[in-house]
Amino acid sequence: MFQPAHRWFEEQVDRTPDAPAVVFEGQTFTYRELETRSNRLAHRLLRVTRARDTCVGVVLRRGVDHLVALLALHKAGLTLVPVSSVSASEPQERMAHIVENARVQLILTHRDLGTPWPQIEHVFLEDELEDQADVPASRPAVAVNPDDLAYVIHTSGSTGRPKGCAIAHRGLANLVAW
Repeated sequence: MFQPAHRWFEEQVDRTPDAPAVVFEGQTFTYRELETRSNRLAHRLLRVTRARDTCVGVVLRRGVDHLVALLALHKAGLTLVPVSSVSASEPQERMAHIVENARVQLILTHRDLGTPWPQIEHVFLEDELEDQADVPASRPAVAVNPDDLAYVIHTSGSTGRPKGCAIAHRGLANLVAW
């Protein structure tokens, strides 16, 4: 029976909530902390968009918040489109092509990175993670189907132009299981 990959993470949270899940730059985050943060971000994203398979472009610095964003997008049933990890300093033309090619409808980014695509709504991660008193920490009640899009990744492309490859939740679950 199909189970989305993020449900495996949730099962681990249930088994070992206070165990270290991630260590990054000297900080340790427990499974419970990642769960709470990703659930709250998922609820916030669902307030912005409720359309199934909405492509959300991710332009974030690498770190724990990157993982929180990935989990939140999958929990919300939204489609992850990695646009830039910032540290890789992607060329602007390549990023613009990815955003257009994947039909990105929302950008999840850091406020200090600006709004490179003003025609697309931007959600700033630090704003969403700051004031969370009114945001539930519970798991969002979103059904993820095996054929829903999990993410769209772009290759470098033999022609030099990135080519998108759409991966369904079934494929992501198979990859994680493997």
